[in-house]
Amino acid sequence: MKNKIVYVLALIAVLYLTLLYNLDVMRFLLWFVLLLPIILEIWLTFVSRKIQIPKKKEEKILFQGESYEVKFPVENRSIFPISRIRLKLMIQETMTGNSQQGTMWITADGEKKNWIERSREGLHCGRYLWTMQEVRIYDYLGVFSRKEKRADSFLDVQIFPDIYQLQLDLSLDGRIQETEEAEYEENRPGDDVSEIFQIRPYRGGDALQRIHWKMTAKEDELMVKDYGAPKGAHLLLILDFFPEQELTEGCMDDYLSLAASLSYSLMTHGIVHEVLWRKDSEWSRIRVSEEKDTFEFLSGMLRTSFIKGNSMDTENLEWIYREGKHKLIYRLDQNLCLFQQDNLCMDFSKISKDDWDKQWIIL
Repeated sequence: MKNKIVYVLALIAVLYLTLLYNLDVMRFLLWFVLLLPIILEIWLTFVSRKIQIPKKKEEKILFQGESYEVKFPVENRSIFPISRIRLKLMIQETMTGNSQQGTMWITADGEKKNWIERSREGLHCGRYLWTMQEVRIYDYLGVFSRKEKRADSFLDVQIFPDIYQLQLDLSLDGRIQETEEAEYEENRPGDDVSEIFQIRPYRGGDALQRIHWKMTAKEDELMVKDYGAPKGAHLLLILDFFPEQELTEGCMDDYLSLAASLSYSLMTHGIVHEVLWRKDSEWSRIRVSEEKDTFEFLSGMLRTSFIKGNSMDTENLEWIYREGKHKLIYRLDQNLCLFQQDNLCMDFSKISKDDWDKQWIIL
């Protein structure tokens, strides 16, 4: 708007001087100033069709405190360099539902694919979706512009929390044994390659990797292996996070870090367990037996939209207890208090985060 006002003032000044002096050069200048908007509009129409910003979405995974690059190509297929392109961006955080808008000014050399790079630090945990909402191209004077409305999500960033190796005392009353043998379902196969459920004739669609070659040679027909299906875990970790206030960026950093540390530490002690949390209006559950499972449940948490509410009510807890699938049930509430059933095991809110891995936790 400022540049347009300057243009109008310049036009008035040239018109005044032309009327005052009545010179050929002033009349030529007046015509030039009058035709300038038309020339610039034609130029903008041409170059705007030659600018391409791909709609491909990139995914990044990093840990809290690490930096990442916001990088995307802007291809200018015209011969004209463009000195002013304004991008309107929106960054939305999934867990809190909060979003922020920003503006990025870029340039694009002619007949070239220009790579735009900006560095950003992952200060807080969460899933951040970057969306390009508008591309506006300006002329060389910054007076006129041409815009294109967009709604392209071009970057999906998952920032995981710090994970600590906690000191767990798992031998109390012999309730959990670190060397506990795996138990398998008796009536259905699964995907655990360490246990064979049955050997049967080949059926169309069976994977070639499951062919049992020794039995095939013996039976003179293709025989395949069905693997075992481990039974449910003996320990359940309930993530009872129902914030009493509206969520703000960074408010879940400590909670996610503690939840991941508990799950990871159980896994490294050989304790197969399940993690349960409320996702929207349903319950999400994942079995954790190896490291990738911990990150899978973390990814699921980052994709959950948490809303303001109360902690788990008695009815929800009784339903979980009645399942009877787990020998031990632990619950981590939003105040960083860890409970076994209704008994408080440890209040982590009273311990510095840097000292979490120095405290013995008796389960």
